[in-house]
Amino acid sequence: MTEREKSSEAYLSEAEQFQFNEYCDCLEISLELLRDKTVLDAGAGARLFAAAAVHLGLIKNIYSLEKNIKGVGPFSRDNIEKDWSMVPPEIQQRVDANTIVASYDHIPLADESMDLVIVKSATPGAPSWRLDEVPKNKKGQQ
Repeated sequence: MTEREKSSEAYLSEAEQFQFNEYCDCLEISLELLRDKTVLDAGAGARLFAAAAVHLGLIKNIYSLEKNIKGVGPFSRDNIEKDWSMVPPEIQQRVDANTIVASYDHIPLADESMDLVIVKSATPGAPSWRLDEVPKNKKGQQ
């Protein structure tokens, strides 16, 4: 195993422990709630929650929505690039494929296409929330 692979493995473990568990604890999300769901992480920041979710293989699909991936909120560009460089390339590719850089009021996804929408604020004192059981109109139900 190369040094990069070792550091990537250690990093993902850290991401799972800190980022993924922080989201789950803060938003009171169980692994069962995530299993086989299509999830939108609005305000995804560095997208480390998505990387951990992909790594764990629990989620059917995860979309990361952020206005500016290269420098968001309290995250410096250098920290984001350093953290992201530690994620294995195959995980990066899967997360990148479902990253949406857009305004929150114009999300380019089909209506009613998410099972769970989460917003975890990195700003101290700002609210974090989740929307599960996303309502579907009669037309959208299968």
